[in-house]
Amino acid sequence: MIKSNVKKIVEKIENSQKSIFQKKLQHIGPFLMSYTTKKKDYFDNAKEVKKTFDYIFSEDIQPIVKISKLISKILPEYSTSLARESGNDFSPHVIRIHGNGKLIPIHKDNVKYEGKECDFSGTDNQLSCIVHLQEPQDGGQIVIYDKQWIRNDEKL
Repeated sequence: MIKSNVKKIVEKIENSQKSIFQKKLQHIGPFLMSYTTKKKDYFDNAKEVKKTFDYIFSEDIQPIVKISKLISKILPEYSTSLARESGNDFSPHVIRIHGNGKLIPIHKDNVKYEGKECDFSGTDNQLSCIVHLQEPQDGGQIVIYDKQWIRNDEKL
């Protein structure tokens, strides 16, 4: 993304309404794991926040579109699609806002665990992407473990 576009996106994020997750993390968009027993509420929230995402990401700067095109170029034999269920789209984005000194502990992003009740929970392949819009003042490292999550890992 071009720096001027990133600056505009950051300004729009700063001016958008945010939610708080677990009393510490500001975000825009619904976390699937926080709606495990309230799927209708999740889809209602995903529809509502779409307006905010359309405001934040202009038509020519849609991360999900850019990432899908890149994957198609690299792996032409595969296709990507946004998860759907009963005619409802899952949220294409969750914007996490990490303030100074805030961190996210080790966790899993895997629909087989967070979305057990979802039709697509048996999928073999899932793609999660992290797009950093600003350089961290300190830290900012991400660690990805090449390991399938097992129940015993929950203690971490």
